[in-house]
Amino acid sequence: MVTYVRSKLFRRLLGAAMLGVSALCGVAFLGEAEAWRLARQDVTNGSGILQEALPQGKSVNYYTALADYALAVRPSDYDLAEQATGKILARMTHDAQAWNRLAFIDLRRNRQLTRDGVAALYKSYEASPYGDLAMMIWRVEFGSSVWTSLPDDLRQRTLAQIPIIGRFGVSWEWRVRACRENPHEQIWRAACDIAPGVVRPGIGGGNSKKNG
Repeated sequence: MVTYVRSKLFRRLLGAAMLGVSALCGVAFLGEAEAWRLARQDVTNGSGILQEALPQGKSVNYYTALADYALAVRPSDYDLAEQATGKILARMTHDAQAWNRLAFIDLRRNRQLTRDGVAALYKSYEASPYGDLAMMIWRVEFGSSVWTSLPDDLRQRTLAQIPIIGRFGVSWEWRVRACRENPHEQIWRAACDIAPGVVRPGIGGGNSKKNG
């Protein structure tokens, strides 16, 4: 996610966390919709398996749509998604969204975050320390799901997203949910700090600065 949320899959993954954040529209949206349509046509029977080798010379939007479609079908085609994402990174090595996708693929394929997934997350932060609102929320949600697998510095980079998220009024519902429901103390305390007046059930106090 370099500037906008280009990925249909990532918008779906954010789901309820992104209530209040509008989808893209206009020319950009139409371009992405067309890329998604073409990518879908190139997949046989909705199975995620290409009839031939990965198409060459397509646009970044096309490969993004192809990668996302490969992840959206059941069963997901992780190899295809990885190959399509590789095509993106061959052109745009600083595409943070593509690196995020590789981390996601690593987690889904291996059911845990491996060295490859951790390396992809580092690359994502190198490409864009913060990014747009959707990417920052995705990073916190993804980081929370693999919290015990993250090195300390990646945890700190994840936590650093939260105060910036708090600058966006449309993130309020996400902040409330993270404060009340996130299982990791460092995350929920940071979220409570940007959700004034919200109290975490069972805590009974205000927004504490204590670190977990």
